[in-house]
Amino acid sequence: MNSLFKTIILVLTLCLCVAAFAYEIHNIVVDYIRPIRAGTFGFVADFQFFYEGAQRFMENPMLLYEGNTRDGFLLIDAQGRIDYGYPPPAVLLFVPFALVSKAVAYAGFMLFSILVTVVCFVLLKRLHDWDKERIRWGIVWWVAAAFTFACGMTYVTYVFGQVNTVVLLVCLMYIGCVMDGRYVLAGFLLGVGFWLKFYPLFLLALAPFERRPLRLL
Repeated sequence: MNSLFKTIILVLTLCLCVAAFAYEIHNIVVDYIRPIRAGTFGFVADFQFFYEGAQRFMENPMLLYEGNTRDGFLLIDAQGRIDYGYPPPAVLLFVPFALVSKAVAYAGFMLFSILVTVVCFVLLKRLHDWDKERIRWGIVWWVAAAFTFACGMTYVTYVFGQVNTVVLLVCLMYIGCVMDGRYVLAGFLLGVGFWLKFYPLFLLALAPFERRPLRLL
């Protein structure tokens, strides 16, 4: 009876999460993509910083930081120019998107982020395959995946056009390389993550527990 009750709860949670994610996608299309395409919505948070930075970078790499304020970054001046406050390599991810209109680029990057999230879940499952006897995913796997897509933090990542999904993928790849003993590649991946965001450096806490921790650095 307890097993049946748990299954029912998990199935209901799964259905609610799927419905919530579908509603979020509807809101994104109605409240963001359509207005951007119509020219009635001009600013898309983090994505705008990357998008305009990539356009300046393609025009002339030396223009990426030209005109940035001295007392801060990610600021908008009177002419509507947006400061670019991320490391230079981070803009390369957005160069392909800067070749098309903002509406198409925004929708495309959001779809890209969703696909990266799916890849992250597949990789996460593979990282746990070594312990199949202890970890039995079953429907819990699908509930966890659906909840991740439906939760507010993921929604904000998609709406704002943030790079958190890419950073998560790099971090999971880093952990996979550590588990497999490929420390040089792990260190390289951690460096890539750091060029996008600062928080991947917290993974260095794993270093003291490795056989050759200095190779991680």
